[in-house]
Amino acid sequence: MILSIIIPVYNVEKYIERCLKSIIYQNFDCNDVELIVVIDGSKDASYDICKQILKNFQNKKIIYQDNKGLSGARNTGLINAKGDYVWFVDSDDTLEENAIVDFIEQVSKKNHDLVRFCFKFCLNNDKILKYYFSNIQKENSVLLDRNDYINSANFKPMSWLYIYKRNFLLEKNLFFWEGILHEDEEYIVRVLCCVETVFLINKVLYNYYENKGSIMTVFKPKSTFDKLLIVKKYEELIALENLDDNLIQFINKRVYVFYLTILNPSIFYKHTKKERKLILNELKFSLFYPFNNLNGLGFKEKIYKMLINFSILLYVNLRRIV
Repeated sequence: MILSIIIPVYNVEKYIERCLKSIIYQNFDCNDVELIVVIDGSKDASYDICKQILKNFQNKKIIYQDNKGLSGARNTGLINAKGDYVWFVDSDDTLEENAIVDFIEQVSKKNHDLVRFCFKFCLNNDKILKYYFSNIQKENSVLLDRNDYINSANFKPMSWLYIYKRNFLLEKNLFFWEGILHEDEEYIVRVLCCVETVFLINKVLYNYYENKGSIMTVFKPKSTFDKLLIVKKYEELIALENLDDNLIQFINKRVYVFYLTILNPSIFYKHTKKERKLILNELKFSLFYPFNNLNGLGFKEKIYKMLINFSILLYVNLRRIV
């Protein structure tokens, strides 16, 4: 079996039918693909919808478990997968028409630990907001050195944007960190620390849908504090692993992005005074601070970096009034 598609499901009765139909109505050999749906303690009609839509689909596993969160559901899927490759698909998104065949044709005679492709950003009314193509337009697919990939504008930290060699994930113990938000940020960085190359398919295979109730659109204090936990995990990664300078530089840039989002006044000042004091203290005493030698920053980001390095509190207050 070539591919296992893993779909975590939690209270997504509005979207799961759209997601599943975008997969099972594609023209592929059912012996090549299995579909693993992990019902993660869902309390709505999602389970019944999945059973009905998949009743005639040959290679399926519908697994019910108590709620463990997105990471826990993905880990359950990975443990139960049999395919050479695994693809973590979010239940409110869809696959592009012919995405599965396009993928199989690209990798059937190759052996890549990590595959990256392109995607569309859509509204829930199917209006397309933006296409995200590679900046390498001259070839349909290309094998990139890991460092070339992380140093390019191609990098995006979403786990669904990659397809993974299953044995590679298991051998490297690359499971998702359970119980945190922004798990993709931590996971993809850890995956990239373990690969030598990234195989890039320069075609749209995935449709990402805007979800008004997602973590990206709703303020949660836990979001900020989980980012701070991930920063500490990055510190441990650098301390414990023999990472080259390119990876260390890459991780520094990811932490810098976290600083910019945490210190966004529209987020920072929604925290309580006590929380803000704790956040500032954590940022100030991180091993990544102050930031040095960050390559590839735009003019505005360079100014922000200079201000943050001078005074984190001054930076956030200036951002509040400018």
